[in-house]
Amino acid sequence: MKIELETNEIKAIAAAVAEILAPRLSALEAAVSKAIAAGQAKPQAINGTQSTAAAQAGDAMISLTEVKRLTGLSSSTIWRRHHDGCFPPKRQLSTRRVGWLRAEVDAYRRGQWVA
Repeated sequence: MKIELETNEIKAIAAAVAEILAPRLSALEAAVSKAIAAGQAKPQAINGTQSTAAAQAGDAMISLTEVKRLTGLSSSTIWRRHHDGCFPPKRQLSTRRVGWLRAEVDAYRRGQWVA
């Protein structure tokens, strides 16, 4: 079965969904922020994205692709400088994924990062 919708119908559906979910998302973000502030939870990346509360806390994690884009460095240069202690440390996010703290990469770009 194929359903065809006009652009205005899609926008109306999206607005209705946003109206329903917005209060729930706000309540969830408030609860997460409260738990982080109380030390009961730790900000973390989920599916490669960062929660608003974590990003506001300055703990945003970024991927290698984003680090390369921000610094203009190649993967090998990043790994070599990391190994030499001249680049912010990577953080293990899962068994097969690493990330960097955005604040540390930004400090590196400004020349303010200290090993």
